[in-house]
Amino acid sequence: MKQRLFGLTLAALIIASVLGCEANRPGPAQLRPTHDTAVRNEKARGLNLELIAFSWYYQKDMDRVHVSGRVRNLTGQNIQACRLIVMAYDQFNRYLGRKEAFLQPTYIPADRKARFDFYLEDGRDVKSLHLNYHFMTRY
Repeated sequence: MKQRLFGLTLAALIIASVLGCEANRPGPAQLRPTHDTAVRNEKARGLNLELIAFSWYYQKDMDRVHVSGRVRNLTGQNIQACRLIVMAYDQFNRYLGRKEAFLQPTYIPADRKARFDFYLEDGRDVKSLHLNYHFMTRY
């Protein structure tokens, strides 16, 4: 009887530990747009544009993260062919890549808004996204 009780207790502990490990495993990346605020503008390196908003979501069929957002021109002058240069990191501060994206529209009057979007590959484990960015004109 003692051996049977010991065996059942041992089995229960093994099952509990397996379930506990399963709960701590990272799940699949989020499929709905996610809004993170962990962005840093390296203004010293580029133009004075303000990142108003950005969101991202995982595209499972292509195993990539689609990032989009909007910016406001705070330079006090009209700008053309402006690029967003981004260094992207995941929740573990793992480097995901450097991307450049032109703002749309390509001509942005002072104090007006523009949008951007770009893709990061291998995004299945991304739970949060951190961006370091700056803006530069093409020419």
